[in-house]
Amino acid sequence: MSIFRCSDEKLFAQVAVGPRPNGLAFDTRRRHLYSFNLGEPPGTDCTASVVSVDERRVLHTIALPGRPRWATFDPSSDRVYVNIQDPAVIMAIDASGPMDSGRIDVGAAGPHGLALAGGRLFCAADAGQLVVVGWVVVGWVASAGAVCAGAPCVVTPPLAALTALWQAGDRLARFCCRHCS
Repeated sequence: MSIFRCSDEKLFAQVAVGPRPNGLAFDTRRRHLYSFNLGEPPGTDCTASVVSVDERRVLHTIALPGRPRWATFDPSSDRVYVNIQDPAVIMAIDASGPMDSGRIDVGAAGPHGLALAGGRLFCAADAGQLVVVGWVVVGWVASAGAVCAGAPCVVTPPLAALTALWQAGDRLARFCCRHCS
């Protein structure tokens, strides 16, 4: 993984992580960068590498239950969330550990895009569905019934070729592409 300084786009560090790094999330408190690795061959022995930006080295490696896709860090819950293609779950990683701290059954095949906005996780799935997961910081619980602190996951009807989500401030944008329909 290559890390560049934003001010001048100069190479800051290169750190060897697991095979085929795919998604990234940045823990702003600890300055840890999470690299979600596809494994070799892709989809086998998938891992997350926790990299200290300051020390320029891998601190921890976390086994993942399947192929990772997008990820995000939530400073209010001190967790990193990553969606996994199969099994279709969103995995929570306690950033203070770091360790697996729970999984949410998405209820839609192929979770892909992932964004955090307004206290909810928004997950775009391969079939064009938008899964909204409500949660609170205290008492966060994930179960097979996909209940997070009493707020169930909601799967919307398929949206035309919804493939990605991105947060800009308080706004959540949906990105669509032709090749996914």
